[in-house]
Amino acid sequence: MKPALGRLERVQSLESLCSEEEERQESRRVAVTDYYSTFEACCTKHARTYVHELASLAEYLLHDCDKLIIRNDFQPDLQTKAEKNTTSLLQQQSATHGLDTSDKKVSSDTGGSVWPGLPLENHWNPSKPSSEMTPSVVTTKMTQPHLCIITTRDRSYQEYIEELEHTREGCAQEVRALLEDGDHWATQWSDRARLIKNLHNREPAGPFSHPHTTQDHPHSTQEP
Repeated sequence: MKPALGRLERVQSLESLCSEEEERQESRRVAVTDYYSTFEACCTKHARTYVHELASLAEYLLHDCDKLIIRNDFQPDLQTKAEKNTTSLLQQQSATHGLDTSDKKVSSDTGGSVWPGLPLENHWNPSKPSSEMTPSVVTTKMTQPHLCIITTRDRSYQEYIEELEHTREGCAQEVRALLEDGDHWATQWSDRARLIKNLHNREPAGPFSHPHTTQDHPHSTQEP
């Protein structure tokens, strides 16, 4: 922005330039916020897809493990002991990985288990919680392979949520930085425009700014 734009004959050009700059800055702010909204919607959509696919894969593998032939199929009297050992192992290994197994319920009459689904929370926006879950999985047996599947599923879910949170925070920081840069530029532009306008509107100052009186003139003569 050149100082000459502050001259009286170029005031309209300066005002037009300032108007265009304000529109550009507003368009930039809208573009940044729209980018974040679009990215948020995309991540939310893919997060739900990932959780559904992870739950479906775990369900398929759990039902596949029900086809395994175990000793309890031939010796039902050992079923209770097997359940107790496997349940204890489930709690120990889950605690090692920081997983909550309080809602994993064992069916003592069938030797199977009811495994709860995964949360479909709005992890991208924690301020909008949701109690939605993927369907629970009922298995006819409870074996070490069942335990490994659930442990791996829950660990994969937790790692994904942590990565999603890291991505969300990084995106939010980037958006904040862009908006702050825009505000800083807008302030500088406004200050510069105001300075140029005032530059040519000041009253002239100097030795000829006020008319001289006869008393100030060195060659003036006084009447007797």
